Amino acid sequence: FIEIVVGLSSIGAAAVLISPRLVAAEIKFMCDDARVRVVFVEAALEDMVRAIDFATVERFIVVGKDYEDWLHRAQPAPP
Repeated sequence: FIEIVVGLSSIGAAAVLISPRLVAAEIKFMCDDARVRVVFVEAALEDMVRAIDFATVERFIVVGKDYEDWLHRAQPAPP
């Protein structure tokens, strides 16, 4: 979690933190309102989140499944 939030801030992107207790309609509203393009999601919530028809989401990254592969493909950057 910290790695994702700090990484986003280092590139000037804002994190939209969403409680796993929210229902799909609330998640959709928050993501659409913030014009979210990438969703990092826990594997346990993947099916529910992928079923949402987001207006701006382009990619889902499943933490614990896709995340490590995605991280290894990243290019190094100065601290």
